[in-house]
Amino acid sequence: MKRYLQILFVFLIFTSCNSNGQNCSICGDWKWEKNDDKRDFTLQIMKRDSILVGKHCYIVDSGNKMDCSSQNNDYSFKSAIPNSDSLTIKIRSFYSNEFGIVSIKYYKEKIYWKLLQLPKGEFYLPREAILIYNN
Repeated sequence: MKRYLQILFVFLIFTSCNSNGQNCSICGDWKWEKNDDKRDFTLQIMKRDSILVGKHCYIVDSGNKMDCSSQNNDYSFKSAIPNSDSLTIKIRSFYSNEFGIVSIKYYKEKIYWKLLQLPKGEFYLPREAILIYNN
């Protein structure tokens, strides 16, 4: 019985770590390979319970235009956890508060971003970007 409880305890710790941790290939903080003084694009993807949530921040024109959220729990997208290393999601521009569609693919430790459908109104999201892990 004691051995059974030990195994159960280890199993519960393992599953709780997996459900609350960042145990998905696309989870984490990402930055655009082409960031410079005039533009900066970052993407944060987190696993929350049984869904993925994320937010982006795109700063252009040396900081004169920004499509970012200053709120901690204000996400630009929510998605079911994908069965593969890619997903197509509806994403909200924080600038216009309108939605577009983006494809996100994880391949060889990079994220490939492609804006498939533009949000209505004025927005600041890159059409295509390759992001690297931001450690």
